[in-house]
Amino acid sequence: MSGITKLTVPLETLLPSALEFLKEGTPVILPVKGNSMLPFIIGGRDNVLISRQQSIREGDVVLAHTTAGSYVIHRIIGMGDGRITLKGDGNLKGTETCLPEGILGTVLEIQKPSGRKLDPVSVKGWQKLPLILRRIVIAVYRRLFGQ
Repeated sequence: MSGITKLTVPLETLLPSALEFLKEGTPVILPVKGNSMLPFIIGGRDNVLISRQQSIREGDVVLAHTTAGSYVIHRIIGMGDGRITLKGDGNLKGTETCLPEGILGTVLEIQKPSGRKLDPVSVKGWQKLPLILRRIVIAVYRRLFGQ
């Protein structure tokens, strides 16, 4: 036996335990689902390493509990008036908000199946590209890869 056993657990079951580890200061690796962070984080394929950080800033990718009650892994695009505005890199419009205490951890790296690790902050310029260019890239990506 190799000593490593892969166990598949629904995210709804895994998330409460992961949140407890984060509160204790222990980093966690979580699988990602959904397409809101395309083209950099691919749901059903990539994992993210999340850790609780002392401070957050615009451009950070975070695990957040939104004011609407959902959990998302999205990028901080604004901070002010006691609220944090979040948006998925693959979302062309629409944002979420959370309170500062809703930030549960910061994504330190995106883990690809190839073993490659991507720094989520290094791709924050994506949001500054013209909307039409982002639309084209996402449309091509979805057609090519069925996302």
